[in-house]
Amino acid sequence: MAAAGAYEAPGMFKAGGVYFLIVSGKTGWRANPNKVFTASSIDGPWSGGSDIAPENENTYNSQNTFELTISGSQATTYIYMGDEWDSSGGASSNYTWLPMSVNTGAKTIALQYYSMWKVDPNTGVVSTPSSSAKYSASVASVSGRAAVSARSVVSLSPGDEITFSNVTAVGGTQWVKLLYDVSNREDGEVHVFVNDDPTPLNIAALNSRAGYAAEVPIPLELNEGSGNTVTLSATGREGFVVEVQGIEVVEN
Repeated sequence: MAAAGAYEAPGMFKAGGVYFLIVSGKTGWRANPNKVFTASSIDGPWSGGSDIAPENENTYNSQNTFELTISGSQATTYIYMGDEWDSSGGASSNYTWLPMSVNTGAKTIALQYYSMWKVDPNTGVVSTPSSSAKYSASVASVSGRAAVSARSVVSLSPGDEITFSNVTAVGGTQWVKLLYDVSNREDGEVHVFVNDDPTPLNIAALNSRAGYAAEVPIPLELNEGSGNTVTLSATGREGFVVEVQGIEVVEN
């Protein structure tokens, strides 16, 4: 290989006469910026070593495991399949699957990050769901020390809550995107309460991207009509901050 280093977790596919080899650095269970090397022959020589995602994203907290090619009637889609390890490679580990933008001329790959997406196995076309309604944090009610900033963002500290009222749904299980950032994922957690149910739902247990991504979709049980309430609360150490932008109800 052209770039020195120790690599693991290889995955290979061919597109436009170019072999693409994705590899991970050796950092234990911690994610790192996975890289891509290319060659015109499987025997090499291999060159490259560019990142497949923004460096600070650490391959969206995952490690390469396989690349899937879907040759559809309308598009050929290349899918990155990564392992999203927990701190010890245990049972709470998950997966990150994302479509890839493959440039055979420049010999580069870029993961296309979507919080929700699907691919039609017959046509190969990738699509994302639309939102039926968006509710801004600026019109929600807050408790504790929470306050709306000039950016229409509500900052929550441990013990604070923000409640979105009059949330409209079709009834039953429905996906809702929670739009928020946290100061440090290790310092606390965010929970959600739905309607009159007093049981808090740990968002990180419902979506392993919680705390990493600014858009976190989770399935919630909502009532039919516009009488739903969705409350987010922060728990954790002093200094933990959750900046909430709003929520979006996804069309089924």
